[in-house]
Amino acid sequence: MIHDLLSNPDLLDQLRQKFKEHFPELWETVEQALASEDPKKIDDALQRLFDPEIVARLAEAATGVLPEKVDLVPIPKKLEDARTDQIVAYDSHGNPKLNPLYEAAIAERLQFDGDVPELRHGPVPENSTPAVAVDTTVSNPVALGAMLEKAQEVVQASVEEAREENRRLLEEYSESESTALAVNELPVVESSLYKADHGSVPAPLQVDTPSGAEIAALSPAKKKALVWKATSTTQGRRSAVGALEEKIQRAFAEAGLHVEFATDLSDPDFRASWTFPLQKGHNASQEKFSHIETAGVALFKKLHEQLERSEVDFEREVVIHVSTVDGISEGIVGWEASLSIEG
Repeated sequence: MIHDLLSNPDLLDQLRQKFKEHFPELWETVEQALASEDPKKIDDALQRLFDPEIVARLAEAATGVLPEKVDLVPIPKKLEDARTDQIVAYDSHGNPKLNPLYEAAIAERLQFDGDVPELRHGPVPENSTPAVAVDTTVSNPVALGAMLEKAQEVVQASVEEAREENRRLLEEYSESESTALAVNELPVVESSLYKADHGSVPAPLQVDTPSGAEIAALSPAKKKALVWKATSTTQGRRSAVGALEEKIQRAFAEAGLHVEFATDLSDPDFRASWTFPLQKGHNASQEKFSHIETAGVALFKKLHEQLERSEVDFEREVVIHVSTVDGISEGIVGWEASLSIEG
């Protein structure tokens, strides 16, 4: 993300305006580093801008209230794993409020995903768009993006039906002469395809894979947008896990080793990751480059090299877990593979 800032004049100008207003001395240090053209000095100076307390105080300044002191507990990468003390913060007077770091992380996630279903306790808000994963092993990012788009359309229609039913129930209640039922006791109808609760996500949707002819008929701009949807969204990266597992398993089989996949590994023997920077906007996407194909090859090679160096008995059972890397705040996303040797 640090290097992306330098190549993005608009974002750098926004930072300049904010920090010069609220933290002029800190920004002066950044300006001096930029003037020096020393990469290390620039990197160190820009890193200071993202200190948790600075970010929190900047968030408070945007609301017109800058506390004397902010005591914050760092939040986890997976927002659904956040504890109460990580979600709630206290100002200098002991008043509880939402942790600015947590709030900023949700805002960043919404920018890409449109919704964070695993953090909700009820129906999707009207100003949000469904964040839907698909059940597939497709590795073509254009095809995957098209499937995600189709799934979103199907779920959006289901959500609208649920909203209409809720409106109908409310109208029936308001027209009724009975006052025995309070408004907050009215049953809430949710989409059957998009129910969510804290810590869980709706099941991936099964949709048809677009044909080669359908993909070929798309404009270059549309293809870029679909690649962006498949790679920049959390549900897009989650939808790619099936394809990655298939590719990794096939590569290990060709190397003479059978592997199994698990939904989780608590204490793996080896880890490997493949990540890429989130660019600003889908115009940075390339329709002919498959992040999924590249990640599959890279993860296999890294894990296989670690296995060979460890000199393990290849007769033992090998279990792999593939998960997403969702460093949205840092602008780094991708996938990680964990490997355990059983027995």
